[in-house]
Amino acid sequence: MTRSGTVEDRARLLLWVALAILAGPVARVAPALGQEVPERSASDSARVSTFVPEADPTIIALEGRLARGFALTTARETARRLSIQADSASPEFILLAARAHAEARSWNAVRRLLADRNWLDVLDEREGRLLLSRSLLALGDLDGAIAGFERAGVERLSTPDRVLYGRALQRAARPADAARQYLAAAEGDRELAGWLRLSSVQAWAEAGIPDSALTAAAGLADDASVWRDSTFTELARAFFVAGDSARALTMVDSLGRRARAQLAGEWIVPYLAARGDTALARGEAQVPGRGSRGGSLLAHTGFDAADPATRCRCRGAPGPSGPCRRASEGRTGIGGNRRVRGRS
Repeated sequence: MTRSGTVEDRARLLLWVALAILAGPVARVAPALGQEVPERSASDSARVSTFVPEADPTIIALEGRLARGFALTTARETARRLSIQADSASPEFILLAARAHAEARSWNAVRRLLADRNWLDVLDEREGRLLLSRSLLALGDLDGAIAGFERAGVERLSTPDRVLYGRALQRAARPADAARQYLAAAEGDRELAGWLRLSSVQAWAEAGIPDSALTAAAGLADDASVWRDSTFTELARAFFVAGDSARALTMVDSLGRRARAQLAGEWIVPYLAARGDTALARGEAQVPGRGSRGGSLLAHTGFDAADPATRCRCRGAPGPSGPCRRASEGRTGIGGNRRVRGRS
């Protein structure tokens, strides 16, 4: 081999070494180029789904305005922007608009904004579902409101939403279910526990279940925030509704004059008149207090001592839920909505 051949062979060898070095990364990557891209793992999907985009400065500004109490102006501004953005508005902006309209008590607007949205149960801990439920309750759609609160998860309801859920149940003629919700709310809110327990007692009274009313009232014995007569008024009502007038009158005997007057026209006077205690009925009707104007209470209840067959008439009382019944039926009426109401 000549010297020139040796040099040429060495140069060719060095060229191959250089190419091998340069081709190494390509060789390692090349097999992957012919492979299929693997599917995204669950953890990768989770990372993608939890990605939070940069906050919208418009939303931040309007949220700040709403937090300062400018609900009406915030609602108007969101409505103006939505009229321009039409279907391109983000769920976050629509939810902010619904929140502003809710604080402004524009319940029709809240319903229009949130009805049929498919993100109500996935955004901001289901706030959209709760706002829609509140709007339905305010607009009188009790079934829709109840279904909405239940879909949001009754076990996760805040105290205000649980009370609204209980109110919907009570207005839907489900007082026992409402009483349970008020009691559950009382157990979760020490500050308002007394008033919430009283609401539970009221609902049990409406349901005519005095034993449960007594159980709920037991927690009010040492609660200074609730007037004692408010509790005993509802306990008496519970026994009247249940038809146990004797025990109801036992509760009545512990009431002050004003609280006693709350029950006089609806329960006490009709009961006494129905059993023929004319003198006692007249005396009860003349007990001064709110809701009573002396002897005029007798006219309100339809009491007529001259007619023994109908000593208790329901003049002007609507249907079967009036404040009294004919004495010949041997029972007093169940109904009326006048209560010593607690905060609920």
